[in-house]
Amino acid sequence: MLRGHGGASNWQALVRTLESQHLQVGAIRRACNAVEEYLSANRDNLRSFFDKCFPVLLKRIFGYDDAEASWLNLVSKV
Repeated sequence: MLRGHGGASNWQALVRTLESQHLQVGAIRRACNAVEEYLSANRDNLRSFFDKCFPVLLKRIFGYDDAEASWLNLVSKV
């Protein structure tokens, strides 16, 4: 899912996954699985995750600028 040209997961693909719409059934689960996959594939170098991906992940979970689109809000409506 997040495989780059060199075979390793890349942070750009993870950011794209996190920034995409998550309105379909299972979309949040797939995004969480993508985070787990990235972390597993990059255990030795997590700087890119915390620098580039973690802020986007927090934004998606808590919806800082759009509370209606936050994952917490979306799952509370189910």
